[in-house]
Amino acid sequence: MSKEDRKVIAAALAAFILAGLSGVFFRWGMNGGWLAGLSLGNIRHAHSHLMYFSWAVPSLFVLLIPNDLIVRRCAWAAWLTGLLAWPLFLFYGYTAGTFGPVTMPPAVAISGLVMLIWYGFVWRWIQLRKPDPLAWAAVIFLVASSIGAWGISAVAPLGLKNPVWVESFKHMFLSYFTEGWLTLGCLALLVRRFPLPPSRLFSIALALLGAGVATAFLFAMPSNILSPAIQWYARLAAVLSGVGLGWIAVGLWKQSSGWWRLPVGALLTKSFALVVLGPWPTIWWADHHQDRILFLHLLLLGIVSSTILLMALADDHRVARPFFYASIVLILMLIPVSTVWVFPSVMALWMPAIGLFSVLPVLAAVPVCMRLLRT
Repeated sequence: MSKEDRKVIAAALAAFILAGLSGVFFRWGMNGGWLAGLSLGNIRHAHSHLMYFSWAVPSLFVLLIPNDLIVRRCAWAAWLTGLLAWPLFLFYGYTAGTFGPVTMPPAVAISGLVMLIWYGFVWRWIQLRKPDPLAWAAVIFLVASSIGAWGISAVAPLGLKNPVWVESFKHMFLSYFTEGWLTLGCLALLVRRFPLPPSRLFSIALALLGAGVATAFLFAMPSNILSPAIQWYARLAAVLSGVGLGWIAVGLWKQSSGWWRLPVGALLTKSFALVVLGPWPTIWWADHHQDRILFLHLLLLGIVSSTILLMALADDHRVARPFFYASIVLILMLIPVSTVWVFPSVMALWMPAIGLFSVLPVLAAVPVCMRLLRT
């Protein structure tokens, strides 16, 4: 990796720190802290979108296509646009604001600019025609997620009043971005680092994973707007995705060692949850906020952030060890407040503790950022 690419990831990690501090502020508000008149929902949107747009996206751009000037410019543009969107989500969320004669949701408008930057990366990827099926799948789902985002904007002008349309487009955007682009993009990087021998089983696993991710957005929608038949179809998609992901992750586990097993272990945990909890009749994880929080932190800390840092730091991971330990601790602390394992009697103490410990990955990211800037 070139020094210029490392600068992109260092800047993206600085955005991670800001996003992490937003998450700490959100936890502070959940525990009764002063929010300076800001909405908890808006703080959550600012936290998650900055993590997506300015941390994960630019980093994956330069890791999937390293040492490329066009891609690096797309990464910088995505990073800057995500930063510009952060205060808009913080103050407006998805609501409209009045700017002179114009009334519009400013955060949504600038998010549209982010999509155009994504298309610049996709265009470059198509030009290069890299023979990487997992990365191709990730790029395809990045485009598909943007279609979901455009669909949200089109619901009102098209007069689609059924709330199912809004939920479908919203979760198409979120699920294709997280389950498709982020998960498959990181999986592609790990397979590059630890190549799996080509086989028919690998092709089957990839097909199962792709088929599952393609309909994963259904499992992320509220259960009360889906028919029982669609719910069971969504559960089947979760199982297919989990089986495909698990097969590839097992192969990676056998070949990897050391801290590389952190993202691989997180992928295995994710695949296990999809296979076991997907068909569980009494669990529909989208209906429970804390379950979504657990799965998102498993993805963003356990899979995405650890993969990016391991790739960026090459074989010298000592500076990132505190970050890895802090990420593991925070993920584990979220389990007792999910439906996976609930202890209502300790909630009053446990939630403030989560808020306190959520600052650890943020603090641990600072020396990693400094190291990336120096190398």
